Amino acid sequence: MSPSRMLAFALLSACEQEYVLSGEVEPEQIPESTLPPVAIPGPSASVARGAAFTLDGTSSFDPDMEGANLTYAWELVFSPEGASAELTGAFTSNPLFSSEDLGIYELALTVVDEDNLTSENIAIQTLEVVPWEDLEITLEWNEEVDLDVHLIAPNGAYFEHSDCFFGNPAPDWGVEGLGEDDPVLNDDDDASGGPEVIDLTAPAPGVYTVMVQLYNDRGLSPSTTPVVTVLTADQQLLEIEGPALTAEGQVWIAGTIDWPSGEILPSSEVSTHEDLGGEPYNQDTDAE
Repeated sequence: MSPSRMLAFALLSACEQEYVLSGEVEPEQIPESTLPPVAIPGPSASVARGAAFTLDGTSSFDPDMEGANLTYAWELVFSPEGASAELTGAFTSNPLFSSEDLGIYELALTVVDEDNLTSENIAIQTLEVVPWEDLEITLEWNEEVDLDVHLIAPNGAYFEHSDCFFGNPAPDWGVEGLGEDDPVLNDDDDASGGPEVIDLTAPAPGVYTVMVQLYNDRGLSPSTTPVVTVLTADQQLLEIEGPALTAEGQVWIAGTIDWPSGEILPSSEVSTHEDLGGEPYNQDTDAE
């Protein structure tokens, strides 16, 4: 091989070797995923006015990391005009919401993952604050005599069809044939101190009156103290202790309940069965 060709071959070999050495590629570095977390609030729900409702953001997740720790932020973004609401624990996964004002409320959820990325999806939980349901009137007393509880419909009268009591234990109020707006006397205790219970699932708006009658003293010449408890949606609104009843025919006008506000005006007034227009006393009767 001529000297010139040998030189050319040597240069070419050197270039190839240099190319191989300098052309080595490091293993490709796959960048970490940078997907934002996904905020998922709970489903729409109805909430009784004044009741605490637990919001739920625990289904939110980070697509980059199973079980990642997320931070939460809830915000009330829509409410009825003039309404107010309470949101306790807004920076937790399960804050508490409540409002005394009826209507639709919308709460937005945002979550942030461990990479400080913020959710970008729209995440709204819609709540409707509705009137209380399941009005329950309970009467108890402390002697072995017969007291009777009465729940009188708005604009109603004692011992008539508008009065739910032992002689009219399941009247048809409101919409004819619709059971939800009708009261039911579930327990009529005639001697042992109660309880006597009247339930009304979906009260119509208006002012209801609660009364307690000493129907039969069992010959004991008693002095018995009645106690009325008003509950709704498993919440006790008020417990009212009445004046002592000492004679058959006495009626304690325990108070009124405004619906749907739930405002209760207790009373210590005592009247009589006769003065309230009741039928001749202690005779079997069917309400008209």
